[in-house]
Amino acid sequence: MTSSVRRTLVIGLMLATMVLGQDCGRRVVFTDRGASSNYYNCSGYVDGDMWKYLAWYNGTTTVTLTGGPMSECPDTTWQPLQNSFLIGGMTVPGNASLDRRAYDNNTFYFEIPSKDNDNITVSFQSSSDEWYDEPQGWQLNATKKGDGYDVAGTWIGTLPDNNELDFPGVPGDDCWYGGPYYLGMKGYDNMKWVLEGHVSPTAAEISIIETNIDRDGGVWHIYTNFTGKAGPKGPKLVTAGAAPTTDAKA
Repeated sequence: MTSSVRRTLVIGLMLATMVLGQDCGRRVVFTDRGASSNYYNCSGYVDGDMWKYLAWYNGTTTVTLTGGPMSECPDTTWQPLQNSFLIGGMTVPGNASLDRRAYDNNTFYFEIPSKDNDNITVSFQSSSDEWYDEPQGWQLNATKKGDGYDVAGTWIGTLPDNNELDFPGVPGDDCWYGGPYYLGMKGYDNMKWVLEGHVSPTAAEISIIETNIDRDGGVWHIYTNFTGKAGPKGPKLVTAGAAPTTDAKA
């Protein structure tokens, strides 16, 4: 990544990025390439009511940056974050009002609830009816394999929502400054995000990978890797169907 490209990125993300308070209305993200916004729901929404019906996995997330000249930008992994991964179906048996299908065309749902430590902030969510303008940000698929499912996904969103990644960056003339990065922020379509991993009734390994090709042709990756075990209480993942669900009932 050339210095000029990096400098523009820093001004846009470090100095000009602001998020208006989530106070019943609109989230706005400003960067050097423009502003984008997404209106959010001010009352109760399905996602909040469905949390207790999801399978929870407790574990650790790391964020790693790779790419660029090793002399200036060594591969860097930041302090691990203790957090959770959630997964479940699109409906809840016994309560017809708990149904994501009106705003999400996927066959399952995932979430990594917002969490941070002194170095990184991680927050990912496949969809949410909290958002009016664009409730679904990820396109997902699942394939049965072994003791569970191989899962994969692509970020298709165009507006900022609850998907966010923040990390300090690595100093150097040919390196990378930190976030925050709001998936869907205006002008950064060159940042491509995908999800891959495996989930079973006992464990989950999930990677969210950002790929960026700079003006010099250099390829950079940001790896957000979660590894965790199923919690001792609460709903459990069910693997009988074509897509992940849980044994929860309303």
